[in-house]
Amino acid sequence: MLSLAWSTLRHRKAAFAGAFVALFCAAAMVCACGMLLDTGLRGTVKPERYAGAPIVVAGDPETRFQKRKVKDDEVKTKVKSKPNTARAWIPAELAERLRGVPGVRSVVTEVSFPVPGTGAEGHGWESAALTPFTLRAGRAPVADGEIVVDAGGPGVGARVGSYRVVGVTRERLEHQRVVFLSTGEARRLAVRAGKVNAVGVWPAGAEGAVREAVRGSGAVVQVGDGRGRVEFLGADGARARLVSMGAALGGTSLIVALLSVVGTFGLAMQQRERELALLRAVAMTPRQLRKMIGSEALVLGLAAAVPGALAGMLLGGWLHGAFTGLGAIPANLPLSVGVFPPVAAVAATVPAAWLAARVAARRVARLRPVEALGEASGAVTRVPWARVAGGVDALAVARCGRACWRGCAPTRRPGR
Repeated sequence: MLSLAWSTLRHRKAAFAGAFVALFCAAAMVCACGMLLDTGLRGTVKPERYAGAPIVVAGDPETRFQKRKVKDDEVKTKVKSKPNTARAWIPAELAERLRGVPGVRSVVTEVSFPVPGTGAEGHGWESAALTPFTLRAGRAPVADGEIVVDAGGPGVGARVGSYRVVGVTRERLEHQRVVFLSTGEARRLAVRAGKVNAVGVWPAGAEGAVREAVRGSGAVVQVGDGRGRVEFLGADGARARLVSMGAALGGTSLIVALLSVVGTFGLAMQQRERELALLRAVAMTPRQLRKMIGSEALVLGLAAAVPGALAGMLLGGWLHGAFTGLGAIPANLPLSVGVFPPVAAVAATVPAAWLAARVAARRVARLRPVEALGEASGAVTRVPWARVAGGVDALAVARCGRACWRGCAPTRRPGR
């Protein structure tokens, strides 16, 4: 059947061109959306400001709550969570507790807050070690009106808002701007007495002891790429959006492709009615006919899905860049590139093509040989005049509506 299907496709390229294009586009969209979905499930945000601290203790980046559901007079409770939209705070005394943990060599606290007039996030100079930031010029801030800016900012002596620059760092972060103030000024602007945003702990080998020390305090311990979760609060929300967008767009694309392929295969069946009727007349059974058409769909699906999946990897990169440019996802959430999206695109597109072909072949396969020959001999070879007239009328109405819209454009009010 495969050789017969290949022979049919080879000699009827025009009849199956529409199905090929639909399957190619479907595979590309499914692969691209699968890459977005994979990024939402497995993607990680690498830390920047916390890159120098092997262990970071911070507030939980998720809000956890209990949801009750009553079913059959039985109350079921389930714990759910949602990403936080604001940075969580933890008690500053937790840092003192961690300093006494065996194996801990160094502990650094941090507070974060917007600095008026700078457009950057401010921190106390003591938290510069979390990256670490080092001075290229000037000195550390000691007075309330002094700040240290990152590389690329104004030089020493310049004024930024109501502050005077007393130092410039060698380092600059890729996705955020930071300034450093004196410890006292930072604590005052944070307006959270006795609270800090994060605590950096050294060395990495103390992770187990640190986890035990913070148990029950409401704080979480992050290492590796998990530090990026507590540094960039929008990361978890962006991953959730990618999962929903990828699943919705990929599923919609596959359904549209399925409907398109059903239509194109149905049209191809109409064009081949005489051929199929002759096959039925020479004793081809309905099962063999459906198998032949299904084999054609499998060959066509493979021929379209493989290059479509490869093109989908390029499309996935473009979609990721577009969503990043629109601000839907953070720029520091890289696209995950793996084998799962293209394989899933081929695995979804080829069965969809086979199913569409089997649906389109149902009517022809049910006909008896004599009925098939009779229908083929009386098949209409031209488009009915009523359909042509309806199409011309629809085109004329569309053109008139467009002309009226353009003619009324100067009289429309702004925003309407």
